Amino acid sequence: TFYDQVHMGGGYWYWSDAIYDLADALRGRYQGRTVELLDWGFEQPLTLLGRDQFPIEVPFWIISQQTVPDQDMIDWLNYLITRPNHVWVMRADVFEFDQAVHDRFRAALLAHPEVVVREERFFQRDGEYAFSVFEIDSATATQ
Repeated sequence: TFYDQVHMGGGYWYWSDAIYDLADALRGRYQGRTVELLDWGFEQPLTLLGRDQFPIEVPFWIISQQTVPDQDMIDWLNYLITRPNHVWVMRADVFEFDQAVHDRFRAALLAHPEVVVREERFFQRDGEYAFSVFEIDSATATQ
C-alpha cells in the first residue's frame, strides 16, 4: 500500500514520512487537543494513523476561499486561535499548498502579541523540514 511504501522508503515532496512522528505526537503530548489543519493532505493519513481518534478540523478549505475578504478571514482566525486546547498543523513553506492560508494564519498570530506560541518542527527521514505543530497559549488573549 501507499503507506507501507512511505514507511519503508521514506517520504518525498508533499508525502512525508514525518506523518508517523506527527501521529505519535498527537497520541502523546497533544492528546485530547483539537487538531486544526492548515494544509491539504494531512486529514486522511491522520485519520488512519489515529484510528479515527484524533479530533480533526480542517480550516484550510475555508481560509483558502478567495471570495472571503482578507480582514474578515483574519478576524475569524483571531477568534479561532484564542480557543483553548487546539493545535495547528502547517507545512513548511516549501511544501505549502496555498501561501494565502499561511499568511492569514501568521497575520492572526501577529494580531495577538499577548499569546504565547510554541512551535514543534517535524522532519523527514532525509532531514528536510516538513511541517510544524503550533501550540497557542491563549489564556491571556482577549476573547
